[in-house]
Amino acid sequence: MNRFLTAFAVLIIVLGIFYVGTNETSKNTSSDTGTAVMRLDKEVYHAGDDLTLTIINTGSETLLVGASYRLYRLENGEWKELDLGFSFTGIGYTIPPGGNWTQVVPLVTHVSDGAGKLEPLPPGKYRITKMVTIERGRCGRGSDEITLSAEFEVVE
Repeated sequence: MNRFLTAFAVLIIVLGIFYVGTNETSKNTSSDTGTAVMRLDKEVYHAGDDLTLTIINTGSETLLVGASYRLYRLENGEWKELDLGFSFTGIGYTIPPGGNWTQVVPLVTHVSDGAGKLEPLPPGKYRITKMVTIERGRCGRGSDEITLSAEFEVVE
């Protein structure tokens, strides 16, 4: 357990070094800089399905991405972040120019009954977001962080 915490702390420090304050939000699943695109395997999922997302590096620089993501549900015209109820492995992946990376995302959320159970997302409109770092030098100097997002729907 102690080894895990040390490795996680080192990852957080490294990711902090990469962050230099630029944060661009994507529209229509691509970054404003034309550096990355996030695509989903479908636009409509059934409750209990898994979503598969792919990040495509359309730029000329290496991208860094982790396993973490955020899910939002559209409620009364506003995006509300969901409490997923689980944590992510602190590992980073590189995507070379022209390359891609795929991740399978279970469409589940935490049940607030205190038992730690997860249940399928209820029907509705959702958004998934992922942070991606554009690697531009040693120790993150000159690197930029962007947020990619994509919307999807869950039906019964």
